[in-house]
Amino acid sequence: MIKIYVIGLMHKNINQRYYKSILFLTGCFLLWNSASAQKVLRNEQVRWTADSVLVEVSNSEPVNGRVHLTDSSGELVWEGNFKNGKRRGLHRQYEDGIVLATIRYRNGEPRGKFAAFYPNKNLRTKGSFRNGKRHGNWQWLHPNGVIESQGKYADGKRTGEWKGNHTNGNLSFKGSYESDRETGLWYRYYPDAELSEEGRYVNGEKVGTWRFYHPNAALAKEGEYVAGKRGGMWQFFHPNTQAESEGRYENDLRSDTWYFYSSEGAKTEQGTYENGRKSGMWSSFYPDGRMQAVGTYREGERNGTWRTFHPSGALESAASYTDGEFTGIFKSYYPDGTVESYGLYEDGQREATWRLFDSDGDLNELLEYEQGRAVHRWQASYDSQQKLSMLVMGDFMQHDPQIEAAKRGDTYDYDHYFDYITDWVSSVDVAIANLEVTLGGAPYTGYPQFSAPDSYAKAIRDAGFDLLTTANNHSNDRKRPGMVRTLNVLDSLRIPHLGTYRDTIERSIHYPMIIEHDGIKVALLTYTYGTNGIATEPPGVVNMIDEAAMKADIAEAMDANPDKIIAIMHWGTEYLSAPDSYQRKWGQWLLNQGVDLVIGGHPHWVQPMELRATDNGEQQLVVWSLGNAISNQRRRHTDGGATVQFSLERTKSGEVRITDVGYHLHWVRIEEEGDLKNYKLLPVKLVESGLVELNEEEQKAFDRFVDDERNSTMIRNINVPEYKMSQTFYKGYLPVW
Repeated sequence: MIKIYVIGLMHKNINQRYYKSILFLTGCFLLWNSASAQKVLRNEQVRWTADSVLVEVSNSEPVNGRVHLTDSSGELVWEGNFKNGKRRGLHRQYEDGIVLATIRYRNGEPRGKFAAFYPNKNLRTKGSFRNGKRHGNWQWLHPNGVIESQGKYADGKRTGEWKGNHTNGNLSFKGSYESDRETGLWYRYYPDAELSEEGRYVNGEKVGTWRFYHPNAALAKEGEYVAGKRGGMWQFFHPNTQAESEGRYENDLRSDTWYFYSSEGAKTEQGTYENGRKSGMWSSFYPDGRMQAVGTYREGERNGTWRTFHPSGALESAASYTDGEFTGIFKSYYPDGTVESYGLYEDGQREATWRLFDSDGDLNELLEYEQGRAVHRWQASYDSQQKLSMLVMGDFMQHDPQIEAAKRGDTYDYDHYFDYITDWVSSVDVAIANLEVTLGGAPYTGYPQFSAPDSYAKAIRDAGFDLLTTANNHSNDRKRPGMVRTLNVLDSLRIPHLGTYRDTIERSIHYPMIIEHDGIKVALLTYTYGTNGIATEPPGVVNMIDEAAMKADIAEAMDANPDKIIAIMHWGTEYLSAPDSYQRKWGQWLLNQGVDLVIGGHPHWVQPMELRATDNGEQQLVVWSLGNAISNQRRRHTDGGATVQFSLERTKSGEVRITDVGYHLHWVRIEEEGDLKNYKLLPVKLVESGLVELNEEEQKAFDRFVDDERNSTMIRNINVPEYKMSQTFYKGYLPVW
């Protein structure tokens, strides 16, 4: 097998496209495994590569005589003599009939003079070989005949002084070699002969001070090299000689403090490097020296809080970064300190609701984002100084297994119920839930006649709930003593409540309930369809769905001149995913009477939510059923529930609007630790964001609940989307709008 390599060439390929031969510096070399011979080698027998040709010809005979290499058209490309398989005599390379290179061989090694030519027949390279190695003077020339570089070789290695020229004849470099390595002082030049760099080599590596110049001869940079790597102080300069940057290198990497400057000499940036990457505190500046931005880097990426400033020095924006991407809450400000915009980033993209304000501080626009894309836009103008945020959760129940699981000796512990939601619930101004048990004292019982330990109510209060409704079908489970004791416990815990009363006098004083926060006034009403056939014993009162009574209550509520009236209703058919005719009848009746928000419970299943707009531009929110908040029910649809959250904000005109409306889904998790069981109200977003892990059995039930409620029930919502969650702001679960 003979393999012929033509090194440094680009010949015609199989597709007959030409690449002109431009380089032939080292000659032609033949390698063989076993001998073969062929007088003419054609293109079909050649495997071509980018800059060499490999020819394989099978034959067992040694190569002797003259060998040609031609292309597919028969044109000569290369020729030379062999004797006993070794190169000898003169070898030539051709292109279009022109000799591009000549070299002589003796016993297979290049000897004597070597010459290569451009296609225009001008000399390209000349030199000599001795014992198969370059030796003596060598030259490379530009196509116009100007010497490109020249110097000496000794036994194949560069030695002594070397020089080079640009095509215009001006010096391009000069320096010395020793054993093929740069040594001593070296200089490189621009085509106009101006110096571009200068410094010293030792054993082929840059050492000591090096200087680099701009084309106008001004110093561009200077610094130290240690064993070929930058080390110590370095300075960089603008073409006008002003400093551009300065700092230290270690092992060719930037380290310690660096400073950067404008071409006018003003400092623009400063900070520290570690292993060549920005690290620690960094600052940028306006031309007058005022701070423009400040924050921290970690491993070259922005991390933590960053602040930018207006030229006046006032805060312009505040944002957080994680590995170079925006994350968490972002705020921007007008020069006078008024908020300009406010919203959430997750993984570098805008998410959830963004607020845009005018320079007077009034809200102009709301934008809803999903993965950085605006999907909804609302024009608005709210006074952000008057706002009430609220949430309403479904039914808090207490079945026998829950009571047994909470027992700890002689006490009952319910604090773990709310591990995941305390921070979220506490974040709103008013949080409401339905207490669908009595606190009637021992013996504690579940269904069908509930009486829960007092510590249950205390845990609900400590979780952040501000008031409880008590009008439901279990209000009379322990008859009048149980109802009165429930109110006594709630009063002792300082938990406001509405829906059941010791007598009509108490009801007339405390009902309708009026709450006021930040200039927003709300009237609260609540009613139940019945009490499971257990009559209310006089003089006690349980608010019932009754047209005359409700009409009188609504009129009294209106006399208080509230901004909004909210009715929390216990109604409907159990275990339905849509409102029945009873709910629709009374829901519409309440809206017609002037109620603005109707929020329901009791069916134990989640039902849709609707944010309506009336013909005169009024808003009406209807939530047909929030389902269970927490219970022991584990059947489909019953093992979780929903929460509705919203804000009431005042516009420039003084009108209060319903804003930021959205829902949350939560699932009841039963954690087993040895012999103990802990019931926990678990927001689905915590699982979906990876902050809480479930076992395989839990995950299956969880997925079924989420799919049922999100994709079957809540998909029927009207203008009530699911809340987006921030993973950076809450310990447990905090919505961001």
